Amino acid sequence: MHRDLIDELSQPPHLILVRGRERIQCLAQRAYERGELVRPLAGVYAAADTAGLDALAVVVGTVHPDAVISGRAAAALTWWPELEASGLTAVARHRLAGGDGISFAKGVVPPELIVESNGIRLTHPSLTVLDLVPELGGEAIDEALRRGVVTLDQLWEALALTPQRAGNKQRRWLLEDSRDVPWSPAERDLHRIYRGLDLSRRHRTNHRVDLPTRAAYIDLALPELRLGFEVDGYDHHSGPVEFRRDRTRDPELAELGWMVVRFDAIDVSDNADWVRDRLHGIIAGRAIDLGLT
Repeated sequence: MHRDLIDELSQPPHLILVRGRERIQCLAQRAYERGELVRPLAGVYAAADTAGLDALAVVVGTVHPDAVISGRAAAALTWWPELEASGLTAVARHRLAGGDGISFAKGVVPPELIVESNGIRLTHPSLTVLDLVPELGGEAIDEALRRGVVTLDQLWEALALTPQRAGNKQRRWLLEDSRDVPWSPAERDLHRIYRGLDLSRRHRTNHRVDLPTRAAYIDLALPELRLGFEVDGYDHHSGPVEFRRDRTRDPELAELGWMVVRFDAIDVSDNADWVRDRLHGIIAGRAIDLGLT
């Protein structure tokens, strides 16, 4: 690569802006054709080995500082780094041309729903979640609630600030369905099944119990009965340490008088009637055992 290009790339923002610079543009175009540079936007070149999401965000922040990164990219760059985002979408007031890995959507983001990180504007997590709902459904809500990056109230506020959007009917329904603050799709199903029983006993979700060695969180708990229900899938445990932690947690809960019943995520999803009958019978039996009928 030509030394002049290397010199430009070595200085912040580590981009080559070629508009009005015919010689640099010719050098950059040749380097681009050789695969040494990428062209994320018209008139903008970057090193080929720095074309990841972070680099694309810098391009947007430099060339179009008023644009707001949204959707998968906004989540992956901030609170959900594991989320796959092959490119970046940003919202801009005017129609803008995209490039390799960058696209723009024309629109206006309410100021209350914009956050800034290192000079780059992104949608607030609450709006990011709502933007992801048409693609990911309730999973986006569950993940954000589990990570503690938003509250249900913030999601409702974001919905109120972005009325008349396509997909808002689905978003509203899922927020209603999230009133028990699920942390996973399986928990969402379990909560829905339990609500269908229409019992008068007070229940708590993600209920904290302080154990001798740590705090435990129960997916669905009836504190009056010291009765808890958990739902696990095959990928529930990230490894042997997590598996063992669960195995030691349940005896400690039992020592404090708690009864914990575990359901398989597949049954909760595909065999709801069976789970509903088990819930009803277990709750009734526990109440009789404790003399709380």
